[in-house]
Amino acid sequence: MPYVSVGRISIARGLLLLLAATMIAVSFYLTYHYFYLHFPKSMDASSFCDFSAYWNCDVATLSPLASLAGIPSSAFGIVVGWLLLLAGCFATPKREAAAYLLALLNALGCVGLLIYSLGVLGGLCPGCVLYYCCSLLILMLFVLNSSARPGLGGWLEVAVACVSGLVIVGLVAYQAGEERSKVDEVAQKLISEVEASPNFEALPAFSPFQLARATEKFADAPLRVTIFSDFQCPICRVFAEMLPKIISHFQGRLNMQYIFYPLDNSCNGQIRETFHPLACEASYVAACAGDNFRTIHDELYANQDKFSPQWFQQLANRYDLSVCYHGDKPAQLVSEMLAAGDAVGVKATPTILVNGKKLEGLLPLKMLLMIMEKELERSK
Repeated sequence: MPYVSVGRISIARGLLLLLAATMIAVSFYLTYHYFYLHFPKSMDASSFCDFSAYWNCDVATLSPLASLAGIPSSAFGIVVGWLLLLAGCFATPKREAAAYLLALLNALGCVGLLIYSLGVLGGLCPGCVLYYCCSLLILMLFVLNSSARPGLGGWLEVAVACVSGLVIVGLVAYQAGEERSKVDEVAQKLISEVEASPNFEALPAFSPFQLARATEKFADAPLRVTIFSDFQCPICRVFAEMLPKIISHFQGRLNMQYIFYPLDNSCNGQIRETFHPLACEASYVAACAGDNFRTIHDELYANQDKFSPQWFQQLANRYDLSVCYHGDKPAQLVSEMLAAGDAVGVKATPTILVNGKKLEGLLPLKMLLMIMEKELERSK
């Protein structure tokens, strides 16, 4: 590979080492983020990687492609970065050819994941995008500088790749197994946290929008769940997809109500910067839904990538809600619900009250069911 040299290290090789090291660092963070979301240790709703509804790591981390056979996909990013780093440090013609092939295959995979993120997830993970950029830049370095052709290299290169892959993926898989084995233990810890937390059930937080109803009066059900949520929040969409399983599990024992808490500064005075800029409008449409609330609730979450003033108007027209949607009632109702959320201390969505006990952020379904079962048992 013809390099422009500065001392003993060429500029191209130096860039290769820097980009490969960045790929490793990003992949380590994304692996940590995977464990953080799938195996939470506390009810901490914050996430460093969530900047907006569009630039958000959580949706990618919770998507079907986030893991392969229970192993975080980001572990393979660590392997790729490590092998490219080795190729840059100990360069030979055979290793250059093998690294070129690896860079090519990795870049193709990144393009596929980028298309999936844009077309299916409707947003981008900032960490993933940084990894994609590093991958494409590394491929460009080989295309512009390498005299080799992509190839497998020799037996030593293949052996190093296989051993590195098995060791790194094996370590991550072992950690994933350890985390799974501790789910019940962590759930018990969270249950203790919930039991020791304040009870907000005495605060007025009634909603006319019911997702499940076991009794006519909300307070009469043994299990009472209040959801403060945002229709443009990607994690709220994931939580909304869990609801049918929760409702089915507690059929006949559960009252569940929905309260609008859009993280949108156009109607929510607690939000200082633009975050979910169409969440208020989405809430206004849903506020007019009446008996169609469950249907419109599901449709809004399923179509977050289509949100626009025109789409909201089409939705209102389809359900004959246009007069209400353009009236004063929706904004007034949303304002009242925001006040109820502020009284409870909602800081992020989803936030839910289980018999008055507050849970912030998204917990795995198994943990949620265990916490709800415990609250149900305590209410008897």
